Amino acid sequence: MKDPRREHMPDTRSSKTGKAQVDSVEFYVTISFFDDVDRDDARPGEMFIRMSKHGSDLSLMYDALAVMVSVSLQYGVPWQKIKEKFEHSRGSTSDHENPSILHGIIMLADRLISEYRSETQAMQDDVSIEGA
Repeated sequence: MKDPRREHMPDTRSSKTGKAQVDSVEFYVTISFFDDVDRDDARPGEMFIRMSKHGSDLSLMYDALAVMVSVSLQYGVPWQKIKEKFEHSRGSTSDHENPSILHGIIMLADRLISEYRSETQAMQDDVSIEGA
């Protein structure tokens, strides 16, 4: 078995930020991407979570979550696998009447990743058409 290798984020990178709220907790999620010109998919490589107006314990917990997700992505764990793990955890409920903060963060991150991939695919399609 070969040793896992971490791919560090480039100094300059694309990112996408979104805002959501669960109950009285407002939060922002930023996803940064590896801009791989030789790949068809836009790979996420970093996550930041900013909580507004909440105690330091809650903010520290979600900072730690963001670091763990970022390191996992940089070691090659696909976003879909990370998302699946959190979707099935006890702290994440998809109950629309009583969503958890964790579920809100994961769903917002997933939406940002999907939007970015769609945008980059559309740009690649435009370049292919112009070059044809």
